[in-house]
Amino acid sequence: MKLAISLLLSILVQVAAGGQSFIHFSQFQLNKALYNPAAAGMDNTVNATLFVRKEWTSFPAAPQGNVLIADMPINYDRMGIGIRIGQQSIVANNNWEGHIMYSYKINFGKGRLAFGMNAGFQQYQFNSSKLAILDEDDILLSSKQNALYPDLGVGLFYAQNKFSLGFSSLGLISHPDNSFNIEASKAFISKNFILTTSKTWTLGNSLELESALLANYILNFNAFASISFIANYKRELFFGANMKSNKSAAVIMGLKLDKLSASLENVCLGYSYDINFSPLNKYLNNTHEITLNMRFDKPKSVKKQKQKPEEISPYNL
Repeated sequence: MKLAISLLLSILVQVAAGGQSFIHFSQFQLNKALYNPAAAGMDNTVNATLFVRKEWTSFPAAPQGNVLIADMPINYDRMGIGIRIGQQSIVANNNWEGHIMYSYKINFGKGRLAFGMNAGFQQYQFNSSKLAILDEDDILLSSKQNALYPDLGVGLFYAQNKFSLGFSSLGLISHPDNSFNIEASKAFISKNFILTTSKTWTLGNSLELESALLANYILNFNAFASISFIANYKRELFFGANMKSNKSAAVIMGLKLDKLSASLENVCLGYSYDINFSPLNKYLNNTHEITLNMRFDKPKSVKKQKQKPEEISPYNL
């Protein structure tokens, strides 16, 4: 019983410390706008990615997070727009988020530098009916609670052909931490500061190797880091590993679905399985993550800037 209580408390502490329903996905490299609004439209494609992560499936009411993110370039590739919709549930908490993203790009050196921001909302729902409460008048665990707050984030993102570097700050609008009772809470959600970088190496005609780093610092809490190494074979099959600073690692694999149907040419399915190396690994294993990535050519109006008609000289008549 003591172990179960300690485990539950550790989960709730992680949620309370996480800030704005922040989820660390193992396959974050699939969409660089996942943690940085400035990367919206940077890939010059219409990019839509669904992330589904279920943690510690052997433990009741374990965390689950889902994020749908889509972005594309506009205005002759000078700007980018996108949307992000997310949901996270754990025990009695069920939180939602919705954001729109905007980025503006300029040529910088051998690549492009983008400035971006996202704006939206965070909704927190706490339902005590999902808990076995011994003290019915417990102020922290009583009744059903619901709150909605505005949210804002900014970012910088630099990209070359096979290299990218980004920095973002999310959760800039301060609001109460609603991990327990909304009305009684005196704690506030902490801001997230995120650094991402990636580099791709070409290893022959058929194989590419991509390394990707995610570093996340939550104000007044510990930092988190995650690094991935992904091999991509003919852009049809990828496999690799992800290592995290919280004493866990993930095995990653995925493939394009065009072999199943020609209509799925632009669809890629990914899967990862996390392995925990902490003393509680017996309970914190069995974490699964599924991704579905769809990329399409950008609209014709974006592909090429309109050319002005050539002026006709009177000497050429």
